[in-house]
Amino acid sequence: MTTTSINSVRPINTTNHVDGNSNTVGNITVGDVTGANVTFHITINRSNIEDQPPPGTEAVVRLQNELKKLHSLHMMQHALGSPIENAPGEFQDYVINSIDCEEFEYNPHRMTEVGVAVLDTRDIRGKAPGEQCKNWLEHVWFYHFRICETGHLVNKNHCKGNPNGFDFGKSLWVKMEHVKDILVELFSVPVAGVEHERVPGEPLRPVILLGHALQNDLKILKKNVGFDPTELGTMAATIDTQHIVREHGIRNSKTGSLRDWINLGDLINQLGGSGRDLHNAGNDAAYTMIAGILMGVVPFPALPATLPEKEASAYCVEVQNTFQHTKNVAATQHSPPWGLRVFCTRCESTTHLAEDCRAHVACSKCKHAGKKFWRSHSTSRCARNDI
Repeated sequence: MTTTSINSVRPINTTNHVDGNSNTVGNITVGDVTGANVTFHITINRSNIEDQPPPGTEAVVRLQNELKKLHSLHMMQHALGSPIENAPGEFQDYVINSIDCEEFEYNPHRMTEVGVAVLDTRDIRGKAPGEQCKNWLEHVWFYHFRICETGHLVNKNHCKGNPNGFDFGKSLWVKMEHVKDILVELFSVPVAGVEHERVPGEPLRPVILLGHALQNDLKILKKNVGFDPTELGTMAATIDTQHIVREHGIRNSKTGSLRDWINLGDLINQLGGSGRDLHNAGNDAAYTMIAGILMGVVPFPALPATLPEKEASAYCVEVQNTFQHTKNVAATQHSPPWGLRVFCTRCESTTHLAEDCRAHVACSKCKHAGKKFWRSHSTSRCARNDI
């Protein structure tokens, strides 16, 4: 079996096509496929993870202390290129990661999706943002990971889930046990660059973590896979777009209040876009990054609601065209070298999706409880503990 390590924040010159019964995604072997079952075997270069400097290295601490002096808005502006005095020059070379998670609405609330959007600020250095930040958004990389063990758990009551609706590329299936390793890689980018072969103990670039109601997502990650980005020694700061919203004076559209938190869909709409297909972790991470960039650009454009009707309409068209352009560019990106393009949550086959599955499966637990979805999964995949 051929294995390889994951070495970059984004795939470089890799082939990532999965076809038919192939058990290889890109250049990573993901398992031996026999019948309907797949066993994953991903080799992570752990020397690149375990030998990193511990949290609290001197330069990162200095940078953290400088960023703590800033409001969230100014922090985002700085991350996108606005200088601040006294910040360590060699550590103003950020990777901005936005993250979002989805979890099942019933106990034990297991995580079902993870979305990440990554902006390497080296890619936009010296580049004008363009209309509605189109030139910068072209350089964002978008990831949507669905969890093999829990992918059949789709929210339908409290907040309708949308796991099949990723608009910024292709969704990939990964096992729960591999999520932490993938995230560690995305939060551990060498100063020498992603094309550079990693060396244990080498300096890593500072990361700004962006989220919308970020603490909720961090709790989900900690509970399900034990991932805490503050333990990596690369975290310069965290930014919640809800705080940027308040600092910009953007009000909750339902209540008209600055005190009330604004949901992501409302924020995107107020910025002139149309936040479709939300409650998909990949889309939510993407829109969080897009909102952060749109609100962090200097100077900040007027909100459509403050413009005359004709100007507001034209402005919204420009924003939505930019969103579509960003999605089109994302569709041309190489898929990351992690996980599977195809996975069936009913029978665990890697040759078809659940909607095309003809296998006979049943959950005796759900059947005994009289649940109508007892044919949607096997007993071994049942995650509910309320029946």
